[in-house]
Formats: sequence, C-alpha cells, structure tokens
Amino acid sequence: MTPHNNGTAPASGRKTAEGLSIIGRFNAWRLKNLIAVNVFAPVFFLMVVGARIYIETELLAPSPYFSYYTLCHHMLWFAGTFLSLMLVIHFIIKTPIKDLFILCYGSVLVFIPVLYLLLTGQKVALTYLRGGFWEILKHALTFVWTWEADRALSIELVFIFVGITGLAWLVAKRPGKALLTGVASYSVLMLWAVHWVGKTPHKYAVFSINTWMVSNCLIAVVLLHVFSFLVVITIWRAGLFQNAKKAWTAAFMAGAAAWIAFSLIMKITQWFVLPFDIAASGLIVFTDVVILTALYKGLKNNISRLALAVLIGLFFVQAAVMGPLLIRAEEGLITHGELQNKAKRLEAVLPDA
Repeated sequence: MTPHNNGTAPASGRKTAEGLSIIGRFNAWRLKNLIAVNVFAPVFFLMVVGARIYIETELLAPSPYFSYYTLCHHMLWFAGTFLSLMLVIHFIIKTPIKDLFILCYGSVLVFIPVLYLLLTGQKVALTYLRGGFWEILKHALTFVWTWEADRALSIELVFIFVGITGLAWLVAKRPGKALLTGVASYSVLMLWAVHWVGKTPHKYAVFSINTWMVSNCLIAVVLLHVFSFLVVITIWRAGLFQNAKKAWTAAFMAGAAAWIAFSLIMKITQWFVLPFDIAASGLIVFTDVVILTALYKGLKNNISRLALAVLIGLFFVQAAVMGPLLIRAEEGLITHGELQNKAKRLEAVLPDA
C-alpha cells in the first residue's frame, strides 16, 4: 500500500489547492466555462455600452440627441476601440484572441464618466479631441483633463491605462512589456479620440468629406469600414482563416471585385454622385460576396464555420448601418436638428442641385 491510499489527499495536492491565487482560481473557472463566457461577453458589452450611449445622448445631454444613427455612430466607436485594444494586447503579449473577449466585462468602466457627471451636477458635453498635434498630445498626456469638455473621461482613462498595464504584467510577468502594452493601448485609444472626419465644410475635423449624408451617418459609415477591417484582422489573428487559405483568398478577391462593380453601378446610374458616397456604398456587397463565395468553396474545403458566423454577423451590422442610406430612408432615423440642417448642408455639398 502506498502512503496515499489511506483516503487522504497528497500533501503536495493540498498545498497546490490551498496556494492557488484568486486569479488562478478565476482563470481555472474561466477555462472550464470558456464557451459560455466568450459567447455572453459581447452581449454584455452591447448591453452596457448601449445603456451608456442612451444615458449620455438622451438623459444627460443639454439637448437630447439620441437617434438610430447616433446609436450606430457611438456603438461602432466603442466596438472599434475595443477591438483595437484587444489586438494591441494580442500582438504585444501574445495572448490568444479567444482569451481576450473576457475584457468585454471591463466595459462597466464606461459608466465612470456618467457617475462623475451625476456627482458634479454637470451636463454631458463630450467631444472628439480638436486642435494641433501638440495641443492634442498635451490632452493625451493629462488623460484629457486639460480638454475641459472631456474632463469627465479622465478617471475612466486612468483606470483603463492602469488596468491594461496591470493585466499585461500578470500575463507577461515582465514590467517593461507590461508598460509597453499599457502605453500602446492608451495611444491607440487617443487616436480614436481625435476628430478625424467631418462633413464639408468642417473647421475642426482633420479631414473634411464631401457627402450628402448628415454628420452622424457619415461618421457611422466611416467607423463601419474601420470596424469591418478590424473584424477581419481579428478573425485572421484567431487562426480561423488557416484552413482553406485558397478558398478564403478567392472569397476576398471576389468580394473586392463585387465592391468595385457595385460602386461603378452607383456612379453610372447616378444613385450616388459624390466620390465618397459611391466608394462607401459597396462595403455591404463586398461582405455578402465573401460569405457566398466562402459557402460555395466550403462545400469542398474545410472552411471555419465560426469565421463564417462572424462574417454573417458583420453583414447584418453593415446592413443595419448602410441599408437605410442605400435606399434613402435615413430621414426618420436621424435627429430633428440634423434633418433641419440637411437641406442647408446639401447646398454646400451640391451647389448645382
């Protein structure tokens, strides 16, 4: 009989169980429930961020401006920012993509600015960062405390920076790499905070775009393209394109050809007349053709069903944003103020109309 056959656990086993840290126990639970945790994480993110958007734009705004395209604009900003941060962490400390969706639960931090505003009795006046390079750098280095309109975000930004740096240190066990992860993540977050695009004429945006769309629609469409690109990169880094590479290559080439063809049809028929509107119109066709080609190729190749499922989900997101614009039915989905200004802005966009 061995010493361990007396019905008691080995001493080393007891020490291992007793010495397991809180983080270790949590990680063991997470791995045991990985599918459930990962599936619910994006749902949790959407619920939390959706609530934050409504509170910010309807309940705490000086003049409520919540609308369908306000929701699209803000939701795509938050989702794109999250994917960017996730990819930065993945590239630097090599954490697998599937293990990073748990960060969705950190979205509760978006309520910190709301609590700040409620405690101080202020109304929401959050804006994108504006100004020259050095001015924006100053705002970034002070966690936007020097940008008075966004001061409510400062505490949240500190938590995000410290949180990502701390998590990276726990994973990588290297202070230098952890700090690099925190700085890189915060830098990407600040890039998302800059006022990059606006309607022509626009005195604050880095780039002014000539378009018939109102501001929230324009920014939602731009962010949709960025978000779509980030989704594809995430699928790639998750290894879901590894099987049947030729089939996926053919699918994306077919999608690109369909995008160009659809944009040409929009130009020839003059359904859209401005270059940006023509080019942007084909995004949803691109994704649709990629999915259909992948499904066709998948009959003979081992194409990832998860990759297809994500792309189908992306297609529905694109349809939700682009659909009303493609059929010119967005007027009931924008704010009253934007609707009133649309005719005036169209005169600047299309002086000959």
